[in-house]
Formats: sequence, C-alpha cells, structure tokens
Amino acid sequence: MQRLGRYPIQECTIRIGSALYNYTINVKGPSPRRKLLTCDKWGEYEFIESKKASGPSDGNKILILGFPHCGTSILRAKMGDCLNAMETTNETDYICRGLALNHPDHKIIVKSTDIETSPLIRGEINEENFLIPPHNNKIYHDYHSVLIIKNPYEVFGSLSRRFGASHVCNSDSIIHGFHTYEKFAKVWLKYRDGNEPRYNCIKYEEMFENDFKCLKNLFSKIGLKYEKNVFENRKNYYSLQKISPTESEDIHKFFKEKNKQPFDHQNEVYRTWQLHQKFKSFSDPDSHKDIEPVLLQRIKDSNIVKELGYSSPV
Repeated sequence: MQRLGRYPIQECTIRIGSALYNYTINVKGPSPRRKLLTCDKWGEYEFIESKKASGPSDGNKILILGFPHCGTSILRAKMGDCLNAMETTNETDYICRGLALNHPDHKIIVKSTDIETSPLIRGEINEENFLIPPHNNKIYHDYHSVLIIKNPYEVFGSLSRRFGASHVCNSDSIIHGFHTYEKFAKVWLKYRDGNEPRYNCIKYEEMFENDFKCLKNLFSKIGLKYEKNVFENRKNYYSLQKISPTESEDIHKFFKEKNKQPFDHQNEVYRTWQLHQKFKSFSDPDSHKDIEPVLLQRIKDSNIVKELGYSSPV
C-alpha cells in the first residue's frame, strides 16, 4: 500500500463491459474502513474532484450491501456485465460525487460486507451524537442500495468450511458473528416491503428463480441496461480486491483445464473460481452439518431467522 500525505492509496480495477481500467482508492477520514473512490488517470475522461463538484443529485450510484457469503460478489459481477455499468473490484461502501458526475451515463457499482461499521445499517452520528435513522442518512440518500441476504444455515456452514468452525464460533465478539447477521436482517426486514424506494431487499435464493425474474425487475428499477443473454455469458474475467484480472484469468483456466475446483479454505481462489462458473445457485442443503452445535441451535431458536422465512433443515 502506498501513501499520499496522511492517507493510504490502494490500487484497484474498474470494469466497463470488457474494458478494464486501473484506479486508485484513497482512504479518507479517521476510519480506515471509509474508502473514497477517486481517479488517478482515466484515459480520455477529465476528472472533476469531489470538492469542485456541484449540481443536482446524480442518482447513478449503486451500493450492494450484505453479510459475508450472501452473494454480494456474484451480484456485483453480474451487475457489472450490464451495458451501462461501471464495476469496482475493491470492497468499499462509498462513491465520491465527482466520479458520479463525471460518468452520468454509467451506473457505478460498489459492494461491501462491512455490516458493523456501515452507515447504512447503524445510521450516522450527528453533531449532538444522536443516531440518525438509516432512511434519513445523508450519505446514501442519492444511492440505490441493494441489501442481499441468504439462508443463515448456508451462510454459517460456508463460513465454517472456509475459515474453520472455531473461527465462526458462537461468540458475539467476532465481527461477522451471528449477532451481526441478525442486526443486518432487522434492517433488511424493515425495508423488504419497499416502503423506501431506494432500498432494494432481495434474497440470494431469489436471484436464480423464475428465469431470473427478481434480478430483471431489480435491474430495470435501478436503471441497469442489459442484453438478453446477460445471465448466460460473462464479459470479462472477474476480479476481486486481492485478485487481479490477470490472476483471475489464470485461476479460471487452470481449474477448467484440470476439471477440478479449489478447496473451500482457499478463500480468494475459491471465490474467483466460483465467479467464473455458470450463473446459478451454489446453495448446499447439507451446509448446516458444518456448523458447531451451539451456534446451530442459536440459529434454530432465532425469531429473526423465522421471520425471514428460513426453516431448520434438521
């Protein structure tokens, strides 16, 4: 990581269709999790710095937010295949206004699984240190926010296989514990009925049902234009925050030639491999078997999980 003054700089990639561009992320403010997308070099485009930007709300910013292993990466990649999409590879939950104003004909897509510190989930603190409810949140008032959730038996089974059951313990002290899942679920349930136009709450399982009807409706609502075969074909090698497009291509070709798949514990490699598979559900009905008994019982007893409509597989 480089540093420019007091703020660290991270390299990332932005994808527009089949074209890839190098970009930088400048970490702004006191929180290391608050990342601001800014442009270093952008070919023929002239960049307008955020502080110089003015004018009406742009409305072309899309934030995907979800608990880990709920499908945020695969959703972002598929949105990035749309004709007017600009997809970022790094994990961030904020897009600077200057970037949005520079590209009014594109929908700029970012995604994050940072539930604990997300201003969308916890609201924001005003000058008097009072919590502002999310629907009055000035940071995201001009975003389309897509909140995605998945069956917790699948989620915590997957996390247990990927990182070990001891990591995904029953403790509320870990960042991505079950208490965080429930916190996110409460917000998801609150806006599921569509009472907030810019909040779009979907389930992972819905994405693949009825000829992708859920995603087609979502894309149309938030202004993403797509070809008829968008759910069948990809436009480039998908990359992640820690996996470059070149590495992504190598991973895809290696496992395709070997006709194998990576192990679950190879987290970044597995995620990259998974993104290049056919756009389909990767749900595993036996996933609950990998969850420790205490946590499994906690999920079973959760009224929030029941309200989500997920029933115990055992």
